[in-house]
Amino acid sequence: MSSNCLRRANARRSARMAAWGGAFARQELGQPSRRNGVRHSAGSRAGSTFVIELPLAGPQDVAPEPLPAFAPAAAARALDILVIDDHFDAARMLRMVLEEGGHRVRVEWDPFRVLARAAEEDIDVFLLDIGLPGMDGNELAQTIRAIPRAASATLVAVTGRGKEYGRAAALAAGFDHYFVKPANLGELLALLSEIAPRSRPG
Repeated sequence: MSSNCLRRANARRSARMAAWGGAFARQELGQPSRRNGVRHSAGSRAGSTFVIELPLAGPQDVAPEPLPAFAPAAAARALDILVIDDHFDAARMLRMVLEEGGHRVRVEWDPFRVLARAAEEDIDVFLLDIGLPGMDGNELAQTIRAIPRAASATLVAVTGRGKEYGRAAALAAGFDHYFVKPANLGELLALLSEIAPRSRPG
């Protein structure tokens, strides 16, 4: 790849990650800021540093302190991950973070399309919202478990429901792990780093 092409690719990537930071701040924090977003990236699969700043309540002359920087490191083992969420912005943001971590990520919102993909594709991890249209996430998890090709996949609930409300039902439905939105991305990436890619048939 020529140096000009590389510079253009890096510029597109930087713009994409900056958009992620701004969208996250607006959606999850309600605090848009020109300083929210990506602070540094060393290149493809080398991780990026994100900075999000929140205003402090109190005197106006007190400067806000930035949250600790979040830098997704490249995964040692890339996983095939399907993110299932009807909240499109949240799904896209999560996809970008996971791809920065070196994983192969696709997004779906329709539970019935998820089932079709589960039967036809080799997916290592399903990241599911619980409140989905047409089929509850717990029912979807149970149905995925009944599909031979997907039966051994790791199912992770990433839901807006309270930490205790719904946890027991989700685990009983077949989920392996349960995260509450906004999920702790460091913990999620750490969990994914412990999962081995599934063996592929043939």
